[in-house]
Amino acid sequence: MALEYQSRIEEAVWTGGGNPLMDRAQDTSMDISRWVQQIYTLSLKLDKYQRDDIVKRELNELPKEIDKYNQKMGKEDNPEVMKEYENLLESKRNHLETLNLLDNRMKKAELQLQDSLSALATVDSQISLISLKDLEGARSKNLRTDIQEQVAQLGDLIESIQEIYAD
Repeated sequence: MALEYQSRIEEAVWTGGGNPLMDRAQDTSMDISRWVQQIYTLSLKLDKYQRDDIVKRELNELPKEIDKYNQKMGKEDNPEVMKEYENLLESKRNHLETLNLLDNRMKKAELQLQDSLSALATVDSQISLISLKDLEGARSKNLRTDIQEQVAQLGDLIESIQEIYAD
């Protein structure tokens, strides 16, 4: 869908020569390309995450394992074994915390992706309007600023997802 919007936008921008606003929109074309690339990258990461059966299983199983080991530790009398349970539980809790952080980040990413696709559709409509009539220069500038903000937001989100996945 993003590629379809990009294609429509580029066609409108590059065939609207002579219109000073469309000339300004041509400067925005590279921003749109980066934006679509960010959307694509985010989509790939979301697809990978959604197909990750290990993460799904661990998100489901880790809380049960933590409860199980807490119960076992509560019945243990040996201090050395209790210490091992504590270490194990700390490790499992850290793992679960990281997975929950990843899961929440991916939920945010999915919403951001939908927001970006909606914004891209809006840009497509705005570019069509620019090509049909002379709009004030400020509107064209605002459009470019909006696109640059979307690109930056997606870039930050992708970077934060990469940081979590790297851990």
